[in-house]
Parts: sequence; structure tokens; C-alpha cells
Amino acid sequence: MMGLRAGRWPILLGWLLLISSAALSADSLDDIRWRGELVVGVKADVPAWGERCPGSDRIVGLEPDLARDLADRLGVALKLVPVLSAERENALESGRVDMIIATMNETPERREAMTLVQPPYYESGASLLARQSAGFHQWSDIRNRRICSRRGSFYNRPLAVEHGADIVALYSAEVALKALLEGRCDGFLGDTAVFSVMLGDPQLATRYEMVLPPLYVTGWVAALNRDERGSRLEQFVSDAIKDWHGSGLFTQLEEKWGIRHSDFSQRMRSTWREGSSAPEDEGLSLTDGSASGPSQSPPAALDKSTPSQHSSDSRAGQTQADAAAPRHEHQPQPKPNLDPAELSKTAPTRTELAPVTPSSSSLSRAVPAGALPPDIARIVSSGELIVAMGGMETPPFFYTLSGETVGLEVTMARELAAELGVELRLNRDAQSFNEVVDLVAEGEADIGISKLSRTLARAQRVQFSAPYLRLSHALAFNRLRLAQMTHSQQLENVVRTFDGSIGVIAHSSFAEFAKRNFPAAQIRPYPTWDAAVEAVSTGEVVAVYRDELEIRRLLTADSQASLRLRTVTLEDLQDTLSVVVALGDDALLNFINLFLETRANKLDIETTLEAAREADELIRSGASN
Repeated sequence: MMGLRAGRWPILLGWLLLISSAALSADSLDDIRWRGELVVGVKADVPAWGERCPGSDRIVGLEPDLARDLADRLGVALKLVPVLSAERENALESGRVDMIIATMNETPERREAMTLVQPPYYESGASLLARQSAGFHQWSDIRNRRICSRRGSFYNRPLAVEHGADIVALYSAEVALKALLEGRCDGFLGDTAVFSVMLGDPQLATRYEMVLPPLYVTGWVAALNRDERGSRLEQFVSDAIKDWHGSGLFTQLEEKWGIRHSDFSQRMRSTWREGSSAPEDEGLSLTDGSASGPSQSPPAALDKSTPSQHSSDSRAGQTQADAAAPRHEHQPQPKPNLDPAELSKTAPTRTELAPVTPSSSSLSRAVPAGALPPDIARIVSSGELIVAMGGMETPPFFYTLSGETVGLEVTMARELAAELGVELRLNRDAQSFNEVVDLVAEGEADIGISKLSRTLARAQRVQFSAPYLRLSHALAFNRLRLAQMTHSQQLENVVRTFDGSIGVIAHSSFAEFAKRNFPAAQIRPYPTWDAAVEAVSTGEVVAVYRDELEIRRLLTADSQASLRLRTVTLEDLQDTLSVVVALGDDALLNFINLFLETRANKLDIETTLEAAREADELIRSGASN
């Protein structure tokens, strides 16, 4: 090489090896120090633990103070990101935050999904906030009672299953408390630690109390991404937690925020002040916290909360800077870029082919086409799976981003094509949901995946798979028009005998559902959902009718919507979303049902809502660019 003498090769090689070794040894702790900022997810709706300062967006509380201590130990700035209970795991997975310190109890499921740092820094159990006159004397008394709780709380499922409670999982602790005070719930299910702080308010304490002994007492843990197990970052946080207790910092913060010293914090102070190792049972402890009584453990499937983020409360995190906190020079780091591929594997619009990597167990590799049933052989022989999907935009199920079709159902279609060992082709010629069904019935597509509800009319033309998502029916009422109709009547009676005007999307399943479920109402079809929402907002119709996902999104997308609209979920009416196949394609239908049954990424209302918030943010950021 010109100008490079042989004697310099060892020097150059040494530099290359040094650079390579530095790159290989870098980890998350180095990344945080390099960018000069620690990003921590905290609660913004829990008094004393994490809440917004009145009149500002600044988040304060005991857990933000713990995050500040970690940042100071690292010599970096601190950025706090507000997270709801159902958003915590996804905030880690998406890279939105480095860690979570957000009133999170330890559970077996969370141990698998995240790195839960030991030891716990606090503990609490589940209790019930209610009036003494509400008649709750033991946990069995919650059966068939309407109990409000926070979405993503691990004890929602076991209490519904074990004790038969009618759990209404609401957006935040603030919303759940408001529902209790307004009489819309018989009790508020929550953390004993949180309730202890709330009951420091004399006005609340004179009317309400924790009426039941704690259940499922578990530690509160800091959480990292699952890939951080055994990392230096995990060890750093673990050492800091031990020091919080051993140095007395935690008890000082309890006093600062008016939180009663718990037996747990006193025990931890004694343990780590002496420098001893943690007791063997100092981790997860799912027990009845009452003074006596048998140990209570939640069922194995405690909590599958996933759920990310992005509602009106899930704004981009703001930098929190105390006046006394040191300033650090650091290289600015942009907000983590949410690659659309992380939300859903992309697939081209209309009828362009999307390359798919066949599964190692795909049919095209495992079975010769001649040995397959005719309906499946047709797809394998053609080398492509044609999926009918609506041409309209329906995030998070399917929508266009940067010229490509993405979404939850696009991902599902791609996975199904991969299992068949063929490429995916989307046919988005349909301009309504019923037209998607038509494409399948007329042989223009192999299957339809397009947020399709199962209806009797459609069942005459196609077959439905097992449901992959169940959503309750819901209504959004114009508050003024509803008040004019109800007078002194109970809302439930008004809804069940509703004879006002209801807006629906034309040629949709809910146009059919409305006629059946509200025979006395005047059904008004609109060409799009946006048009129907505009009609109810202006009072042109009294209500709009759709699934709970879309109704709930109305309130999260517009912070002022709750002032105009009142929502009602009809929990006894279910909207089941399914894949459609042609009549006679029985083997294909069985294959799809098995695929849905064994698919790892199953959908529920919370994960779908989270995907919707993420999709909305991606769409907004794409439009601003």
C-alpha cells in the first residue's frame, strides 16, 4: 500500500484490536454514560410515589427521587418518562426507557419478560378502598360487585378468577378513584402503599377506608430490559438499592413524602446496614399480608400486561432538573427512533409481493404439494398467499406508513404466509369491510384479514376462523343529548331501551349489530368512522356504536373528548374478530385455527390499545416529517 511501511502494520493492528475490544466490551451502562442521560419510566398518577406538580408537567415523588440518585451516581442528566401500569414492559422492550421504577410488583410472568433487579426496594399488597357501609367484610364479598382498578395491575386477573369480582380496569389511579367517588364502582382495588398515602387526605379518610386485609404482598422492583440479566447495569442498580436501605436514604425519602415507615423498609434497613447478604426469601413473596390466615398465591398466569404506551398521558418524557442537581456536559441524544418494523413487519400496499422467509417447519418444506389438501395445495403451488385487506386506514390493524402497509394484522398475515412457506400478497382493493368478504367469497383472495367481525350475514358467504381478538361493544354518547333523554332514569335502562339516533360505519358489522341490538333506535350510516364521530360530537346523532377499542381511542386521542362524550361499554355483547376463508376451504380453515391457537403473539384489548397509541405516534411523526 502506498505510504504504509511494513513496520507500521503491528501498530495499526494493535489499534484495530484495541478499538474492536472497546466496542465489544461496551454495554448499556457505557451507553448511558456516553450519551450523558439516564431515561427512567416512572408513574405520574400515584400520589407521593410519582405525580405531576400542580400547574406543570414536572414529575415528583419518591420514585423520581430514586431515579435522580441513580443519575447522580452515574454523573449524568436524568430524563423521566411517565408510564401507566399497562405500559411498563413495552416501554422497556421498545427502548423508550433504560429502566422502570414505577410501583411495579414482582410476579413470575414479569420475571420472565423483564430483568427484575434484586433486592426489592419496597413491598405492598392488594386491598380495597371503599365505604365501610359497602358491605365488604372478607374477600369473597367482592363477588359480582363492580370493582375499579388500574389497567396492568397484576392482581386484576386472580381476583376476578378466584373471587368473581367484576373488575373494571381503568386508565389510571386518578380515573379509578374518580369513578369510586362518583359512585360508578363499589370499591377501588389497589396497592396498600398507594392507599395509605391517599388516606392522608382527611376529606377522603372520613368517607373511605381500606376495608379488606392485603392479599398478594410482593416486592416492588426496578426493572430493566430482559437482555440486561447479569449485566453491569443490573449490578449497578442492585448495589444502589442496597445502599438506599443501608444508608437510610429510603427512610429519609419516606419521611419527605409523608409515607409511613413500613415493616419492610425497616427490615431492609437493618439487613443492608449490617452489610449482610439478602435473606433467601427476600425476593418474590406472593402471600396473604394479613396477620393470620392461609398463604394466598395468584394463579400461574398472573399478568400478561404489555402493553405500551402513547395515550394523552404518555407524552414524550421531559427532562427533570432540580436546581441543586449538578449539570453535566453530554452529547445530545435524540429520542429513541421507533422503527415501524418494530411495530409490525412491513408489507407492500395493494398487490405487490412481499418477500417472506419461510418457517423452518413450513408446509412447502415439510410436505410435497401433491400430498396436501386441494385448498392448501393451491396456495403452496402458486407460491403466494393472497390476503384481502381493506383499502381504508385502520390503525393499528392495517395502515400505510412511508408508502408501506403495516399493522398488527399485516404481521399476522406475514407469519401465516411464512408457515405455509410462500410469499405474501396483499389485495387492498376493498373499500369497505363487506367488500373484503366479497373478495374472498368470489375467489379473488385466499383469505381475508381486515378487522372482520363475525356476523350472520357474512357467514352465508364465507367461513370464520376461531376469534383472534374479542372486544366488547361500546357506545359514545353526546353528553348534552344524553342528558336531555335520561332525565331521572338510570343510564343502564336508557341504553337497553335506547330509541335515539345511532351513527355507524356504512357496510360494517356494527351497522348490522345496531339493527339487532337497538331495534327502536334510528340507525344512521356514515361513510367513515371520522364522519360518525364528528356527527356525535356536534349532536347530529345521540351516539356512535363500535367496539370498545375504537370508543376508548376517542378519549385517548383527544384530551377534551371526555367533556363532550360519555362512553358506555356493553360487556355482555362481544365483537369477535376472525380470519375469513371461502366456503369449502376446510383444510385451510383448520390450518389457520391451529396457527392462531399456537401463535405466540396473541392479542387482547390492552396490547391492541398500546399498539394503537404507538401507531398514532408513528403516523403523527411521519406526517410532521
